[in-house]
Amino acid sequence: MFGNNTTHSTEIIYTNHAIQRIAQRHISLEAVELTRKYGTETIDDGARKVIIDLDACSFAEEDGVNLFPFFFTTIVVSMDNVLKTAYLKNI
Repeated sequence: MFGNNTTHSTEIIYTNHAIQRIAQRHISLEAVELTRKYGTETIDDGARKVIIDLDACSFAEEDGVNLFPFFFTTIVVSMDNVLKTAYLKNI
């Protein structure tokens, strides 16, 4: 499962550009992977946008996972599972 609203493949491809961006934004690979696994997904401009929101936190809590330290982490993944970017959504 890719995010908590879909049944897409679970593996994503990390490009060098994406790794550089998540490092610049101080987002851990753990945050990206947890967002991928538990995040709430929407389709936006032909890509999947996945975010750790309250729904994702509730979903993960069922597995005993606390996502609140990663709240508002957002990843954008192309339809062919390439990580385009990751960022923290501004409130």
